[in-house]
Amino acid sequence: MASLTPVLGRYQDYPEVALVYASLAHFTKDYDGALARLESLLAKDDLSEKHRAQIHFNLGRLFDMHGDYAQAFAHYRTGNQLTSAKFDVRAWQDRISNLIDIFSHDAMMRANSLHVSRGGCGGRADGHQPIGRPVTGFA
Repeated sequence: MASLTPVLGRYQDYPEVALVYASLAHFTKDYDGALARLESLLAKDDLSEKHRAQIHFNLGRLFDMHGDYAQAFAHYRTGNQLTSAKFDVRAWQDRISNLIDIFSHDAMMRANSLHVSRGGCGGRADGHQPIGRPVTGFA
């Protein structure tokens, strides 16, 4: 811990340093120091949204470790709000439609017919056999 003091003092305004320090809190046992560093960074106006979200997630983890679940949940919620996933509904609908088309009843019947016409299980229309031995002995 003492060896980190000069680095922490020199780079106290750098979110990356505070985040690394917070991730080491389990080893350093300096939960209060990690909480104070992260909370002081949240007061900065020039903090990026990405860093702000990371700080909230780390605060959530630290409060969770302390057993303060209400605070932890509040920070996790804020972190999630800041990093809300961009969900493309139209792309998802297109993907599902494609899967339905690919695995439709007709498509499965065609695939089964093709499989049977080529010799069913284990045979191929070109006469080649699969590599390996057939598995036997299962009841």
